[in-house]
Amino acid sequence: MVNEPKPKKKKIKLMPIFIVVFNVLAIGGMAIAEFGNSERPSKPIGELLSMLGSNWVFIALCLASFLAIVLSETLKYFFMLRSCTKSNMFRTAFEVGVLGKYYDFITPSGSGGQPFQMYFLKKSGLSAGVSGSLPVVGFLTNQVAFIVIAIVLFIMRLPYIETGIAGDLAAGFGIVCYAAVPTLLLLFSIFPKLATSIVSWFIKIGAKIKLVKEPEAKIKKVCDTFAEYRDNLAFMAKSKSVMVITFLLSVIAQLANAIVPYFVLVACGVENASAIDIITLSFYVYATVTYIPTPGSTGAAEGAFYIVFNQLSEGVLFWGTMIWRFFTYYSFILLGMLVTAITTMRDKKTSRQTAETEPEQTLTD
Repeated sequence: MVNEPKPKKKKIKLMPIFIVVFNVLAIGGMAIAEFGNSERPSKPIGELLSMLGSNWVFIALCLASFLAIVLSETLKYFFMLRSCTKSNMFRTAFEVGVLGKYYDFITPSGSGGQPFQMYFLKKSGLSAGVSGSLPVVGFLTNQVAFIVIAIVLFIMRLPYIETGIAGDLAAGFGIVCYAAVPTLLLLFSIFPKLATSIVSWFIKIGAKIKLVKEPEAKIKKVCDTFAEYRDNLAFMAKSKSVMVITFLLSVIAQLANAIVPYFVLVACGVENASAIDIITLSFYVYATVTYIPTPGSTGAAEGAFYIVFNQLSEGVLFWGTMIWRFFTYYSFILLGMLVTAITTMRDKKTSRQTAETEPEQTLTD
């Protein structure tokens, strides 16, 4: 009797479960803090909806900001793709932009977006050079845009905003984290030996305090990655006008994301909110939570943004935070899930059509 092979057990993907559980816990914790406080009675839902209905224009502006981010990311990849392929690949640009944000938001420390974009572009039939270059440029322009805007705003407005020394130090460290990759990339381009020495020193320190295993292999991997980044950046830098456009679109996306809290505040009844100060605080808070290793900085982001939303009246703080989080985080996840489903169905249809065509070609031959 022949033993039949046992069916393979389906692997359970833990990351989506972890993300859902973590978000539920974060939202639940905020809800308990808001509604479980007898000293701060929550606003009746009917009154809240009436207020939001009266200020519906600002909710619409939150949606417009979300769409502006999506459009900016799409146009960024559209111009880069057209520069490399001489073709108008708007659908591919839209998909790679949305899926990049989606995988950034569902992976710890935003580590999944760029690798998936490279895979997606390669699967779309683009060369290894183009597939590797575009996500690198997209990532770096976002980082540099954030740093430039944050530094300008911090110099202009932080002296007039109460933040506290601990928050200032956290935000400063966040800016350093944002600047780490562009700075190392610049060093690898100009002073490769110095950059390698710096990376080696940090990794060896990490190995001594038991944070890094196999330091020599890690050093080689990091140096190889930055060398690849340098080559990819040089590949795209041939078109300077596209690089400038990509940077400007990244600036638009960063500002559109940072102004959503202002629209939320006004929609929830705050009359004396300053747009420039709220945008500054948004960059301030994003800088403080950038090194939190949860998907989308979940938990830390909601808690930290209480600094921005402290002008909200009692009983509205939770709902204001949820509206902000919906337009800056959950909307991207929902759109990413939709695009993932559509691209998966399209790939299956293409594979099925290819499989049906192959036998006909074989018979013809």
